[in-house]
Amino acid sequence: MDTENIDGGDGRPPGCTGKVAVSIYRYFPHGGLQKDMMNAVMALRSRNVDVTIFCMSWEAPEIPENVTVRRVRVSGATSARRAHKFDLALTRMLKRRNFDLHLSFNKVASADCHFVDDLPFARSDYKTPWWRRVFSSRWRIYSRMERQVFSGSSDSLIFCLGENQKRYYRAIYSTPNERFHLLPPGIDDIFCDAMKFREERREVTRQELGIADDERALFMVGSAFYAKGADRAIAALAALPDAVAAKTKLFIVGSNDEERFRSFAKRCGIDDRVFFLGARNDVPHLMAAADLLIHPARSEASGIVLLEALCCGTPVLCSGNCGYAHYVHEAGCVVLLRPFRQSHLNRALKLILTVPGNLEELQQSVIDAGFRSDQFRRSDVIADVIVKKLSLS
Repeated sequence: MDTENIDGGDGRPPGCTGKVAVSIYRYFPHGGLQKDMMNAVMALRSRNVDVTIFCMSWEAPEIPENVTVRRVRVSGATSARRAHKFDLALTRMLKRRNFDLHLSFNKVASADCHFVDDLPFARSDYKTPWWRRVFSSRWRIYSRMERQVFSGSSDSLIFCLGENQKRYYRAIYSTPNERFHLLPPGIDDIFCDAMKFREERREVTRQELGIADDERALFMVGSAFYAKGADRAIAALAALPDAVAAKTKLFIVGSNDEERFRSFAKRCGIDDRVFFLGARNDVPHLMAAADLLIHPARSEASGIVLLEALCCGTPVLCSGNCGYAHYVHEAGCVVLLRPFRQSHLNRALKLILTVPGNLEELQQSVIDAGFRSDQFRRSDVIADVIVKKLSLS
């Protein structure tokens, strides 16, 4: 193991209120967890906290001003092995350095505070046969690391996204309730005025994407296509009546295994109606162009994209296991019953697109709900809690 100092230094700048290590396995600009990390880092910097980010991979062209990034080089045949070695290396490294606190965005044992945006690994594999659990190194490694974070032997603070998420972890690990700190949603400020430019950007963006005036545009946003249910959305589009499907396009935004889902769309006979846009920086403009955000996720502890769509005035159709599904319900949009059934999604999408006035009523309901990004200040809450801990240490 070695490290590469990409930017910055290790000295404590004059007047800083504390020195914090932030860790994440991989940083790339368009990931939800990565955005949460960077927003927290910026909030800490605004409070004059010195921040050093430790990661295995940094995939961004720039580094924020006055932030140090150290890339920890580890080897391993699998992502689980590399994560385990990163955990061990980081623990040793931080013991030798003068940090006041360690905030992690992946489950590593050495952290004082953990930001957790997913459901328990042990639960996500609950249908895995016992023999695979015994012989799978991936399952053993990740479940052991998770146990180290949430067991009673740890005293780290856990930032979590909702009561439902907390219940799962407590049920498995009996984690004391007082270690959890519930966070509000967090939306980039860029969505604050999204409603104001919706109409002016809608026409321009739809023209750029080749969406005709008489066509409906469905959008999915998220990098983990399988977890977000891209195949479910494709199947629902294929199940529409032919006349409706011919006038409907599905745009999938994010970076993942596109070929697998292109092939699935081709097998469904609608590959000419499904478009992969890759990772994008203009999500508010894409939301303005959308007639509906479809998000039939398999696993979604929160689902910040749901709130981003609502802030843009875009109706939402989502699965019931999304942590923020209650916001979708409050906005008068469609939340599928649990457990998920493909037939339920197919029927819901058909009703939205075929019953006259349905889509327009959903959009008006979202606009009337009046969601704004400045209602949600997750990064400020994280920074305030950490600054308070620094002052008490």
